[in-house]
Amino acid sequence: MLTEPTPNAQSSVQPQSPDEKNHPPLSLRRMPGGLGILVGIGVGVAMTLGGMTLMARSDKKAPGASPQEKVSKGSQQSVSVATAQLMPMAQAFTVQGTVEARNWVSIIPKTAGVQIKSISVQEGQSVQKGEVIAVLDNSVQREQLNQAKAQVASAQAQWIAAQAQLNSTKAQVLGAQAQLASSGSAVSQQQAKLTQQQATLDEAESNRRRYVTLAKQGAISIQELESRKTAAATARAGINVSQSDISNANAGVSNAIAQVAQANAGVNNARAGVRQAEANVQNAEARQQEQETQFAQASLVMAPASGVIVKKNARVGDLTGTTPLFSLIQNASVELQAKVPQTLLSKVRIGASAIVTSASDRRLSLEGNVREIDPVVDGKTRQAVVKIDLPPNAALKPGMFLQGAIAFGTSSALTIPSEAVVPQANGQMMVYILGADNTVKAQPLDVGDSSKGRMAVKSGLKAGDRVVVAGAGFVKDGDRVNVVP
Repeated sequence: MLTEPTPNAQSSVQPQSPDEKNHPPLSLRRMPGGLGILVGIGVGVAMTLGGMTLMARSDKKAPGASPQEKVSKGSQQSVSVATAQLMPMAQAFTVQGTVEARNWVSIIPKTAGVQIKSISVQEGQSVQKGEVIAVLDNSVQREQLNQAKAQVASAQAQWIAAQAQLNSTKAQVLGAQAQLASSGSAVSQQQAKLTQQQATLDEAESNRRRYVTLAKQGAISIQELESRKTAAATARAGINVSQSDISNANAGVSNAIAQVAQANAGVNNARAGVRQAEANVQNAEARQQEQETQFAQASLVMAPASGVIVKKNARVGDLTGTTPLFSLIQNASVELQAKVPQTLLSKVRIGASAIVTSASDRRLSLEGNVREIDPVVDGKTRQAVVKIDLPPNAALKPGMFLQGAIAFGTSSALTIPSEAVVPQANGQMMVYILGADNTVKAQPLDVGDSSKGRMAVKSGLKAGDRVVVAGAGFVKDGDRVNVVP
């Protein structure tokens, strides 16, 4: 086996003579040709290996970091750190409750028995007021609407006919009034004629009486007397005729008055017919409008308010009824209805901050505000409901059971950034404390409430401890880290 020459051995080697440099040692020269060559090669390899080993040892002694150290330094995790410090923290007490929707809207079509043709929303989808969320089969309502339109057209035709009848009866009234006026004029004419004839009769009678006296005195002839008598008789006969004509004219007036009254009655009847026809038109139009509304309602289901669809009970092909097709949370507003013991109610204030968390999902952490305090305390549980407004969050579902920490004051507490706390699978909380040599040490701790990105520490740390913040989830106990701002 070949051994590496030591420095002392090298210093004790004597210089070779010129012949020794050009010729192998005697012992090698005495060996058979092939074997001597092999041994010579082996010696050369051994010397080469020895030289390389010495060079490696020489490199180890050179100043500077080893390759292993360089690799270790290059793999250090870059982290940021923060100091545990005393700060004012909100005092809070813990409550439990159920998530409820503030404004729950059930969407029920106003028309029952209509088949659903299509649905355009899914649970969890946001919708705007008036947005179409389902389409219904409205063929029946369409037929009813067409019938209502036909009834309107028929009623309007009847109204036109009634209006024409009214105009006709008005014309009859005008004709009867004209006949009455004519009959009245005839009466007046006959009366004037009768007056004139009466004057003629009076004159004829006066002449007859005078001629009778003259005839007795023999002053006139019998023929002249007879002539005066004939004139008086003729005048009397004319009066009789005029009186008969007046009676006939008065009868005509009476008939004309009766016709006017009859025509006026016809006008009243025609007006009543027009009013009835107008009422029929209005009823038919109202029926048409109702059918149009039902047609629209049986055509589309629209969101009555903006919000989030949280329940979908409908499927394509179902018939509408009294069961809500969808349930919507208006404006996506939810609240935690927490039960607070009466002994703590005096600490609750409207608008107070509340941190809401979930025992089953530690990622869920929301900050809400107390909106309402129930004025009635349950007589059995001695608790009152406090409603906490929650910000919109897709993870919140009505019916979830959550915890809430309601703030009621402030106190000084040891705090660290919430990002520094690393939850463990067993429910324990862990932080990594930075040592003087930039190594980290895992430290379990008991935490309290959190506020505005900082968490109170009940035990496990002291003021001034430096903990890993950014990168805390990527280091382990004993790691050396690279601290960056």
